[in-house]
Amino acid sequence: MRKVTNWLLVGAVLALVGSIAVQHQSTRRLESDVAALRQQLVLLEPAAPQGEPRTEQLPSPDAAVLQRLGALEQTVAQLVRNSEYLMERGQLPLATNKVSDLFAKFTDATVPDRDRLQALRLLRRSGGITEEALSQAINWAQNSTNANTRDEVLSALEGLTNSVLRDPLLAFALNDPNPSVREQAVDSLRRFVSDPLIEAQLWKLIGDPDVGRTAIQGILDGPKTPARITELQERASNPNGSLEERIVAWRALRASDQDPSEVSATFAQLAQSSQDPFERARLIKAFDDGVNRPTSRDAVFLPALLQGLQDPSPLVREPSAKALRDFSAYPDVQKLLGLAAENDTDSGVRKEATSALLNRR
Repeated sequence: MRKVTNWLLVGAVLALVGSIAVQHQSTRRLESDVAALRQQLVLLEPAAPQGEPRTEQLPSPDAAVLQRLGALEQTVAQLVRNSEYLMERGQLPLATNKVSDLFAKFTDATVPDRDRLQALRLLRRSGGITEEALSQAINWAQNSTNANTRDEVLSALEGLTNSVLRDPLLAFALNDPNPSVREQAVDSLRRFVSDPLIEAQLWKLIGDPDVGRTAIQGILDGPKTPARITELQERASNPNGSLEERIVAWRALRASDQDPSEVSATFAQLAQSSQDPFERARLIKAFDDGVNRPTSRDAVFLPALLQGLQDPSPLVREPSAKALRDFSAYPDVQKLLGLAAENDTDSGVRKEATSALLNRR
């Protein structure tokens, strides 16, 4: 009997070692096997003589084996818990029954939103989002009166580019009454920027106070196709376009490793001649984006930045001082920054001038 039980125990141990490298289903099967082994050992234990109760003086000859089996059962239980933990964090694929359970949970309108969202996130992390699941999730967001729920559902789907998402995301971006939901939708739409319709809508949103920055980032991340480069050049050069649109197009060209030198020169002249301090400040801030990696072509901005440092408005002087850090190795620039750092009437200008001198590039 001891030989039989030892072989059973060896088989269970080998199964345990192998199970470490497999998924949750194999772990559950091992748990069942160990339970069956326990039952077999119970059946193999010698029975007490009929009519005589078992006493401590008649211990089972396999007590050591049973003790080792108990330790094995504890290990298997921990392995099961570890498997569940890893699945919940998307580090192990979900078992088939787990996927079904999560899908049923997040599509059940009677379940609290918090639990439904948790199920949806787990499905997403584990790659369990099907077209049907996407449709259900979008339908849930569209019919929810809770802005936080709509935001969280869209957040759980962020990064997906399934075509079924495009139109609903666009509707959320344009029409949702909650700014956070709109921003989340625009952020997700950035992955669709290669679609001309989506990019056209992003251009319309660049001046939106709630989602404009996110829309601009989507445009900057757009494809670098020849046709799109041509379109960006036309936008940047269009004198009838808004200043914001022209600046975004210029930035997108630079992000695409293009050299829009003619547009850069036009902007530099406009920064010097514009009568609107807000327009001058907006251009100077754009130049700062453009001179983070100084090159010979960026020298076109230097006259405008030097003039900006002496502008009547601190709204212009402050970003000018900040942008001049990339030219602070020039003696003339150092001199002017030093004067601004010591004497400017605005504390923000003094701070930026001092920082430019201390952080030369």
